[in-house]
Amino acid sequence: MGRAARFDEAQFVRVAQRVIATEGPAELTVQKIAAGAGATIGSVYHRFPSLDAIQALAWIEAAEAFQGGFLDAIAKTNLFESVRAGALYTPDFARRDLLGARTLLRFEAAGLKALEPGPALVQRIHRLERQLRRALGSLLKRSGTRSKAQGIALLQFLLVEMPLAAIKPHLRRGQAPPAQVDSLIGKTVDAFAGDLK
Repeated sequence: MGRAARFDEAQFVRVAQRVIATEGPAELTVQKIAAGAGATIGSVYHRFPSLDAIQALAWIEAAEAFQGGFLDAIAKTNLFESVRAGALYTPDFARRDLLGARTLLRFEAAGLKALEPGPALVQRIHRLERQLRRALGSLLKRSGTRSKAQGIALLQFLLVEMPLAAIKPHLRRGQAPPAQVDSLIGKTVDAFAGDLK
């Protein structure tokens, strides 16, 4: 009868997220993951084929946690309510999972694409991208803007750029966004209510 595993994949992923959140993806090493989990380097390599796989999984798990709730938030019948809920979901997620939010903040798209995590993790990344494209495409079809380019720019601003700009200074300091951030985000979305019919 084999021994029960002392460390599981989730422990290593959370340690990786902690390093990424505080030091950045470039500073992540197998040694830091092992030390942070109180494990041997061999234990880490026993569960992951490479450092790229650990980095990708740290991002994927944070992105899946965020995106699941975000897609639910924007699935409302009314377009304005969808966009408002989606914009407000960003600070809400950061409060509930500060480590996950800070992990997502520290990754850049180019850095993620440069990783070679293996086919299974690449499929999970592509699935996230497809789900998001579909959901935003559905919002765009319901948008009252005059052109597709305007609609994309508006949704990008209200759902991504503006909420991220509002919480980024707090995340960089390792702090959850305060409640007044929600008020600022809500008022900004409200100002575009006429474009979201």
